[in-house]
Amino acid sequence: MKTYFSEAMLKDKPKKKLGLIINDGAVTTRKLANEAVTEEKLAENSVSTDKIKDHNVTWDKLTPEAQKVIEAGTGVDGDLVHDMEQWNNRIATLESAKLQPKTIIEATDVVEWTDNNTVIPVNISLQDEQGHIDNDSNYTDKQLLYSYQNSKETSTQGEVSFNVSFNNPDKVTIAANGYAKYKGVNVIFPYVIKTVYAVLPSYIGYVDSIDNWNKNGQKLIKHSLNGSYNVTNGFKGNAYLVVAIPKNSAVDSIHTIVQHGMLDARQSVSTYEKDDYTLYVCETAHNPGTYNFIIS
Repeated sequence: MKTYFSEAMLKDKPKKKLGLIINDGAVTTRKLANEAVTEEKLAENSVSTDKIKDHNVTWDKLTPEAQKVIEAGTGVDGDLVHDMEQWNNRIATLESAKLQPKTIIEATDVVEWTDNNTVIPVNISLQDEQGHIDNDSNYTDKQLLYSYQNSKETSTQGEVSFNVSFNNPDKVTIAANGYAKYKGVNVIFPYVIKTVYAVLPSYIGYVDSIDNWNKNGQKLIKHSLNGSYNVTNGFKGNAYLVVAIPKNSAVDSIHTIVQHGMLDARQSVSTYEKDDYTLYVCETAHNPGTYNFIIS
C-alpha cells in the first residue's frame, strides 16, 4: 500500500535542523576572540581554579563590564595592568638570565662488550643551578630532544632514562638539547654530545715469546689506550713488552710507545696477528723490573 503526502501536509511537517559538527581539539585558544566566551555560555561552577593556568587571565580577556568593576573596586585600570605585566616580564627575563641552563647526559664512557648483548643505562636531564627543572613549577612547555643509534625522541619532561644495547663491539653517540619557558620566558638548554663505547679488552704486559702470548698482562677496558702505564717484567730473564688490541673494534690503534725515564726512548715495534688481536711488540728486550711507558 502506497502512502501519498499532499503539499499542505509537507508544509506543516517540522524540518530537521542540521547541527554544526566540530572536530575534537578544533577550538583552540587562538580560535577564541577576546570576550567571546560570555557568562551566559558557561555553566554554573564550570571553570574551577585548577583549570585556569597561572598568568592566563589577562586584562584584555576581561569584558568591559568586568574591567569597570575591577577599576571601581581597586583603582587598577588597564594601563596599570599592562605596566605591571611588562615589569613582570622584565623580572622573569632577568631571572631566566641567571639560570645557567645545562643539558646533562649521564652514561658510562666505556663498557666491556660480552656475547650476551651488552646494555648500559642512560639518563638525560635539563638542569639549572638548582637542579632538574622538573622540580621547579616555574618551568612550563618543556621539550627535551635526544637521539641515539637511529632513534630521534622528544619528551615533554625535563628528564628521561633509557637503555642502549650493543649487539657487537661498537660505539654509540648520544646527543641532546632542550627548550622550556621559565615564568613565560624562553630558555634554551645547550646541545651536548656523548660517545659511549662497548669494547673487547686490550692487554699490556711482558712475554718471553710471542708464541706464549694468550691474553697476558694487564686487562684494559678503554676505547683509547693513550696514556702512561707502569708495567712489570716478572720473568727471570729478558722479556718483551706487548700491547694487544682486538681487531675490528672501537679501540684506537697505537702510533708510538715511549719508554719513559731519564732519557725517553721511543720503542721500535713489530706487529703480529694472533687470536683476533693485533700485537704491538717492542723489539728491545727488558731486564726484570718495572718500567713506565707512554702510549700514543
